[in-house]
Amino acid sequence: MFKNLWLFDKQKLLILKNLESCKNSYAGCDLVEILNIKKSLLSYHLKILEDKGIIKSKKVGRKKLYQLNPTKRKFVKQVLEVVN
Repeated sequence: MFKNLWLFDKQKLLILKNLESCKNSYAGCDLVEILNIKKSLLSYHLKILEDKGIIKSKKVGRKKLYQLNPTKRKFVKQVLEVVN
């Protein structure tokens, strides 16, 4: 029942909300501006979400692009509905 409590963090939920509403992907620098948080804090949360398989990333040039893992989209949508 409590195995996904790590997810109910304000910053992670904001990241997921933005990625869920995005058709493609966001660069980390874009998320820093959108969420108005420090790059180090964003990196910390993105790493956790990526390690859990909720998001995926790919390197394009000097930027790292993030998007929801398509197989987790339904799960993320359910989580966001619960917290809103």
